[in-house]
Amino acid sequence: MTNIFIDIFLQKHFMQEYHPYFKGVQVGWYLEYRAILKDKDWKNSYETAICYLYETPKCYIKDITYNEEIHVYPDNSLCLFEPDVDFNNQMRTPSLAFHIVPWIYRWIDYYEYWLVKSDWLGKSIQH
Repeated sequence: MTNIFIDIFLQKHFMQEYHPYFKGVQVGWYLEYRAILKDKDWKNSYETAICYLYETPKCYIKDITYNEEIHVYPDNSLCLFEPDVDFNNQMRTPSLAFHIVPWIYRWIDYYEYWLVKSDWLGKSIQH
């Protein structure tokens, strides 16, 4: 199990190093990062929040019209991964910089496709 001090330090370090456009705030063990994401292939820009309270991050995108066809949890957080499948015992905690941020981009790619084609391309699990 990773030491919480080391985990928080590494999460902050790698987010600052690789994704400086995400602005972060830390309160105790809680980290929150926000950014407006835009890609040349996307029609829209997306106000994104990553909320991290050690181990399981929750990610949100403001102003998306949630719908049963797109992949979100009941609390409207994005479903980016399946913890029991995507992580093993050596890597219990996903890296915000190396896993979560790229998965948010991929989720938005799927969302943008869904807006045009009404077809969700991402994997799906029962929530």
